Amino acid sequence: GFNAKGEWMYEDQYGSPTNIPTTADKQYLGSAQPLLTYGWNNTFNYKNWDLTVFLRGVLGNKLLNASRFMYTPDGTDTSTNYNFFAKDVLSGEGVNGGAVFADYNHFSDYWLEDGSYLKCDNITLGYTFKIKENKMVRSLRVYASASNLFTLTSYSGLDPEVNTSCIDYPGVDINNFYPKTGSIMFGVNVNFL
Repeated sequence: GFNAKGEWMYEDQYGSPTNIPTTADKQYLGSAQPLLTYGWNNTFNYKNWDLTVFLRGVLGNKLLNASRFMYTPDGTDTSTNYNFFAKDVLSGEGVNGGAVFADYNHFSDYWLEDGSYLKCDNITLGYTFKIKENKMVRSLRVYASASNLFTLTSYSGLDPEVNTSCIDYPGVDINNFYPKTGSIMFGVNVNFL
């Protein structure tokens, strides 16, 4: 949180609040690597209907929401839509007359979020027409398929599926991608004799 002067407060190695944390105060807060990566693909059939569902997700990882970190106003500057850290980086100046980012030089769990999610990658619903009296076509199937249908997550960023395997910044949402789009497709399958 903040103290009465509006300075960021951190927990030191003894559990007490401080506005000037040291290296000794660092704590392990989680990993960008998920504890579990899972997927489920199944096809259901009922008479001439078929339904295929593919779900996947991860559990137990932490993400640093750098987008929120960079663009959330800190309450002391209402003239811009970005905080002091971003402003100082862009201008080349430091807070407090050239000091090295007095309040924003330390990451905290304030910007750390649960990266668990469940995504519906694809749902396909089809109906097959059996054609008996045709010498060329045995069956005809019509279907509708929806991709990237929904994401269930508590993560407040655009997409919890950020790179967790890179060397430089694993698990950091650095807002350098276009969000995944959903799509709906209709099609026909013809089975010839």
